Amino acid sequence: MEAFILQYLGFRPLGGKTFVYTLFSGIVTGFTIAYLLLISYNFCDDVTMVTCGTSHRYENPPANTTIHKTDKPFIKPSIKPSIKPSIKPSIKPSIKPFIGPFGKHSNEEELHQDEREIAEEFMDKVRVLCWVMTWPNNHHIKAVHVKATWGKRCNILLFMSSKFDGSLPTVALPVTEGRVNLWNKTREAFKYVYYNYYDKADWFMKADDDTYVIVENLRYMLYDFNTSEPMYFGFRMILDEKTKKSYMSGGAGYVLSKKALRRLVEDGLPDPRKCPSNPHGIEDIAMSICLDNINVLPIDTRDKLRRGRFFPGFPEYHLVPDLFPENTWVKSMSFYPILAGLGCCSDVAVSFHFINPGFMYVMEYFIYHLRPYGILHTAYGPLNRTTVEQNATEPNQNKTKLNSPYFTLLVYCFQ
Repeated sequence: MEAFILQYLGFRPLGGKTFVYTLFSGIVTGFTIAYLLLISYNFCDDVTMVTCGTSHRYENPPANTTIHKTDKPFIKPSIKPSIKPSIKPSIKPSIKPFIGPFGKHSNEEELHQDEREIAEEFMDKVRVLCWVMTWPNNHHIKAVHVKATWGKRCNILLFMSSKFDGSLPTVALPVTEGRVNLWNKTREAFKYVYYNYYDKADWFMKADDDTYVIVENLRYMLYDFNTSEPMYFGFRMILDEKTKKSYMSGGAGYVLSKKALRRLVEDGLPDPRKCPSNPHGIEDIAMSICLDNINVLPIDTRDKLRRGRFFPGFPEYHLVPDLFPENTWVKSMSFYPILAGLGCCSDVAVSFHFINPGFMYVMEYFIYHLRPYGILHTAYGPLNRTTVEQNATEPNQNKTKLNSPYFTLLVYCFQ
C-alpha cells in the first residue's frame, strides 16, 4: 500500500531502510525551518503577548496600545500593611512634594446644589482669619496644599514664614527658623496680624501646615460667643498637675477672640512679667501662660455630648481604640476625659493634626463631596449667642480644679 502511494505521487520505490531514513530527515528539516521562521518573524501569542523566548510587556506602552489583563506589571504597594498596632499614624507624611495637578471635584452635581448657602452666609457673620505656621522648605511641600484645601474657606489666609514666597504668598517675619524659635515666631506672627488685620476679622486662628481645619464647623462653634470678650479655644491640656493650669495644643490649632488678640499684643507681649520673654520657649505652653496672666479664659470646646472638636492627632489615632492605649500623652495630659473610638469625636469636629499633603485631599473629598444617597445633611440650629459666663457655668463632669485666680469663672463648674 505504501509503495502504491509513493508511486502515485511520483516517487520511486526505495528499500525499507532508505525510506525510513528519508522520512525522518524530512521531518527534522521541516521542524527546523519552521522554528527558524518563527524566530525571524517574532511571532507571538495574542493572548499572553509573549514571544518564543522574548517578552513584549511594555513598561511605557505606546499610544493606542492595549495591554491585556494578564500583562499588567507588578507594582509594589507603597504603603505596607501594619502588623503590630502603633500609636503613630499608619500613613506617613510624604517626603517628596506633590507635583499635581490634583484636579477639582465638580460642585455642579445635584447633591451639591445650594448646599453652601448657609455656610456662605456665615462667612460674613463669623469672620475668621487663619494664619498658618510654615517655613521655606515646606512652602511647596505642605503649605500649597493647605491653600488648595481648607485654607480657601477662611476669610483671610496668611502663611507665616521667614522668607517671602509670592506663590502663596507668605509673610516674611524677622525670625530665625527652627523648632526652638517657634515661640518667637508666634509672637511676631500675632503682632503682624494685630497691626494689619485687626479690623478685618473677628476671630484669629493659628494652625500648622499639617493641620486640617473644617472651617464651617469652626464658625458654627464660634457663633455662640462674643468676640469682644477675652477668650480662646482649642484642645485643652494640663500644664501643671499641682496647680491644674492648662494650655491649648499648638498642633490642633487654637483661636483667639478679638479682645484676646488686643490684650496679647498691647498688654502681654511687651511685658516679660506676663509673657515669657525667652524666644526659645515652647510655643503653645508659652502662649497659654501669657494668656493666663492677662485674664484671657480658655473655653471648653466640646459639644453637648462631651465629644471633642479639636484633636492633636491623626484621625486614625483618635478613632481606632487599639491605637490609643491608656498611657498615651494625649490621654494622660488631656484636661477633659476623652475616649477612643467613634465616640471620641463631635459630628461638628473642627481640626485634626499630622495630616500629610495627600491625606488633605482625602479629607477634602470625604467631608465636602461624598454623600450617602438617601441621607440628608441639614444645618444645626437654632443658634444662640453665648457669653463667657454662660460657658463657664455649664455643668461639667470633669473634677479638675483650677487654683489660679484667673480661672475663677471656671472653678465653679469643675467643683
